[in-house]
Amino acid sequence: MLVGLGLKVWTIDVRDYEYKGVSTDLNSIKGDVRKTDFESNFFDVVTAVSTIEHVGLGRYGDQKDNDGDKESVQEIRRILKPNGTLFLTVPFGKRCITSSYRVYDKEGLETLLSGFKIIKADFFLANDKTWIKATEDQVTNKDCTAKEKATACIQAAKLPF
Repeated sequence: MLVGLGLKVWTIDVRDYEYKGVSTDLNSIKGDVRKTDFESNFFDVVTAVSTIEHVGLGRYGDQKDNDGDKESVQEIRRILKPNGTLFLTVPFGKRCITSSYRVYDKEGLETLLSGFKIIKADFFLANDKTWIKATEDQVTNKDCTAKEKATACIQAAKLPF
């Protein structure tokens, strides 16, 4: 969709990207978001939708690393331009780590986003694949093993060094 709007888009994944080569404005890199070859201050905007919570758990062929999520966000901070924007979604509720993803609570999210200023935070509940907007209070105690899941959608700005 972003390419269709005339934007130059980069993707990075530890797996091959199935749409690689469909457009000259879509650049797909097979690699690790924890350590990229991008120059510092390269991007205006970075999006990480349903990504960071998986990094370092080894489920998708990445190397296991307990701090993979934090390392990813710090690498994103490095490659974002000053005052650049990060759009991030992560599971939210009672903090836990499963074999395939992490769930962040308020403190965990603040730690994850060290070096960023949260501009906007929206929260959503999912039940039977329907997402409903919620308040932070409504999602704070959601258990990661329960059927109803919660997500935080964050817009954050890179703070100056």
